[in-house]
Amino acid sequence: MDIKYHVIWVTKYRYKVLRGQIAVQLRELIWQGCEARGITILWECR
Repeated sequence: MDIKYHVIWVTKYRYKVLRGQIAVQLRELIWQGCEARGITILWECR
């Protein structure tokens, strides 16, 4: 079975809440969690 998800994570009016080192650390945690579970991230918005 092949399951695909499309996740969008934005704030109202696209206000940048996660910036700087916090954003970098969160991005790394998400990538590590996905790798550990065999999840492929197809595209990353920067």
